[in-house]
Amino acid sequence: MRRMRVETVLLVFMFAVMTFFFIVMINQAKKNDLNNLYYNNFYSQNTVRLKISRSSTSVKESEKLDPKEYAEDFVLYNALDDKLDAAYDDDKVRVVFFKGENFPKPHIIAGRYFTEDDIRSEEPLCVLGMTSFDKNVDSEGYYYYFDAINSRIVKCKVIGVMGMKNGAASDVDATVMINWYGYYNGIESATGTFYIDSNSKRVSDDIFEKLKKQLEGISTEDNEYSATELLTVGNIRSFSYFTYYLFILGSVILTICIIMVSLRYCDSQSRKTAIKKLCGYSGATVYIETTALIVAISAAGLAVGFAITALLRISVDFRYSETGYYTDLSPELIALVCAAVIAYSFIVAIFPSVKAYSTDTSDALK
Repeated sequence: MRRMRVETVLLVFMFAVMTFFFIVMINQAKKNDLNNLYYNNFYSQNTVRLKISRSSTSVKESEKLDPKEYAEDFVLYNALDDKLDAAYDDDKVRVVFFKGENFPKPHIIAGRYFTEDDIRSEEPLCVLGMTSFDKNVDSEGYYYYFDAINSRIVKCKVIGVMGMKNGAASDVDATVMINWYGYYNGIESATGTFYIDSNSKRVSDDIFEKLKKQLEGISTEDNEYSATELLTVGNIRSFSYFTYYLFILGSVILTICIIMVSLRYCDSQSRKTAIKKLCGYSGATVYIETTALIVAISAAGLAVGFAITALLRISVDFRYSETGYYTDLSPELIALVCAAVIAYSFIVAIFPSVKAYSTDTSDALK
């Protein structure tokens, strides 16, 4: 009995890990198939990520960064961190400038997205996701952002709420976008981490080169500006090649381990299997019983896997990780994962069930 309990616990644990793998991989496949930017914090594959820095704290009026001179259609984000609530705050705040219409734009659930006049307005305006709206917007319709860089609180008027068309949860729910001139009103210079995005990688690269030249043009001996391109791989917040192959390798190793533990279990039960055959049980019945047992264990592992994933999702750092561990638990995804794990358990049950089916009665009873 002890050996059976140990093997059963091992199988439940391994099926639980496989369940997590299936949750991540099915989510990943769904999001890649949909090409849905809502799961990449609304950055596309055309994004150029860069760092703008300067050598001095003093800035002349003529040195201010002004991206409105560029001719192409694009959007420029300055990625910020909201530290208003030190205990718990998962908002992803960015300052937005755009030109034209030909660039990725979010779906608006209520209100409207920025117009070019909004972007150039000196009044702080914002468009935010549903989670941020429900948690942080006051009764008068204002969102308060603590700008730690400039030691001030920016009071932003909410003009729109963004999210997916079908209402499903996504990264954008915890994203806040603030208009460029509203945020920089009274601020001397733009520095930090930026993202240039457009409907063409060529355009994004071109804007980056023009931005570098503009910064070189306003640089002085006392205050030198620089723009450095930072590494961005594939879809921002997606599986890296390393993570992708790591999951494949982990799945293969787990499958082998599950089969080996199942075979070990069949060996430990060979005497009982032989007695069943002597009592009139057919080999097919033994095969079905072994398969059913492994499927039942996989169902227990499935429940444990969902529970572990739900616990992991309590952590904001995990839920919005840049690594790309997508773990949405929508009813549709739960149904797909359940079907995948049960089908997987039938496949891995083939080897141990064949072994049980082919048990030699005389050898087993010796």
